[in-house]
Amino acid sequence: MKLRHTLLFAFFLWMSTSMMSQNKAGVVQNDIAPVDTSALLKKYSRALDSLAVLRDSLDALNVTPAPDAYFYRLMVPGTFYTSSIHQFFALEDTAHISERTKLYRAVNHSLARLYTANPWLVSQTEGQIKGQGTIREDITTTAIQTSNNLSEKVIEPNLSADVDEMVTVITRRPNFFRFSGSASMQFTQNYATDHWFQGVDNHISGTSVLSLNLNYDNKKKIIWTNNLDARLGFRTNKNDKRRVFQPNTNAVTYTTNVGYSIVKTLRYTMQVRMSTSIVPAYAANSMNVITDVLSPLDVTVGPGIGYSFNWGKKKRYSGAVNLSPLAYQLRYVQRESLVQRYSVRPGHHSYHKFGPTATLQTTWRICNQVTWTSKIFWASNLHYTNIQWENTFAFSVNKYMSANLYVFPKFDDSNRNYKNDHGNYLMMRESLSISMNYSF
Repeated sequence: MKLRHTLLFAFFLWMSTSMMSQNKAGVVQNDIAPVDTSALLKKYSRALDSLAVLRDSLDALNVTPAPDAYFYRLMVPGTFYTSSIHQFFALEDTAHISERTKLYRAVNHSLARLYTANPWLVSQTEGQIKGQGTIREDITTTAIQTSNNLSEKVIEPNLSADVDEMVTVITRRPNFFRFSGSASMQFTQNYATDHWFQGVDNHISGTSVLSLNLNYDNKKKIIWTNNLDARLGFRTNKNDKRRVFQPNTNAVTYTTNVGYSIVKTLRYTMQVRMSTSIVPAYAANSMNVITDVLSPLDVTVGPGIGYSFNWGKKKRYSGAVNLSPLAYQLRYVQRESLVQRYSVRPGHHSYHKFGPTATLQTTWRICNQVTWTSKIFWASNLHYTNIQWENTFAFSVNKYMSANLYVFPKFDDSNRNYKNDHGNYLMMRESLSISMNYSF
């Protein structure tokens, strides 16, 4: 209830009591004295003016009191509150009181006027109200009686063991190995330079790719990674009258790396890399083999330093680099007819050299639909240089289908057949395909 309504109600209450007091004073031997109507109207008008002034002062203060149970004292039958009288006569700093305290003082002021002007309207005291007790005193003092003892209805639990007493506890160590892989089947438009080792040409082909990963990480010092990447593709060649299909992508590469962590992302490493062909390939319209399993077989073994990284806000660019300042490099050719083709001296099947090597593998998730995977391998013995850079751009259509752009530039000046033709050192293979993928 707003304050102005409360004061107006108190005013009407005061006016009624005043009129009753005048009537009592004017009673003489059961006769009612005449009432001066004009004087009563003037008094009523002055009271309204005083209420209007009080209302304007409260509006100027922008006081909008919330409903408060403290105003119930003006609504209930007349009661003498000692707390209100104590508050009314209390000495307070009127310059630093809150708006709510001002409201309480107005209520106390109205009650004080009631007590002095019309004491016969006060029918009880605050002490009498407190002496009547609480409303639910019977519940707070009387205990609840129940006829049933619930504890007797509880079934006693059976705490005996339900298993054989001879229990064997087996402690299993956590599995630090993680296996993953992917397989895809691609339909390819292929391009290769004329002097590529396997003698491929422009054609339409199908290629299958299998990638397997087995990694070990004990979350302390030892990290062991294993990767097997196999690519085998066949194509039709109208110029070859001896066979219908000819392999055009024919390579398997296995890389294993054992690392001992120095810090979080830096470690000592020992890396072994081996690559060879999967099936034999023949020259067109001939039974001459141009590449075969273990012909050649390239092996690189070297200790070094490894570093892994994850860059970007969402770690979209990640990878690992391995540097070996002195690595052992071996080339083995099993077929006698291919010895000189792959730069091995006549009468021998292998050669070995020492030199620095470097490997860089990166993955860049350009967006949710495009991923660029890159593998760079560099090896040298200070006399020749071999650089292989495989790039795969995957344009994802859905979980099982994607378009792939495969670009494989290669620089190799170790082949003796091209020592007098420097333009043939740089070779490249490119393919654009639609593939079906499955990851596990």
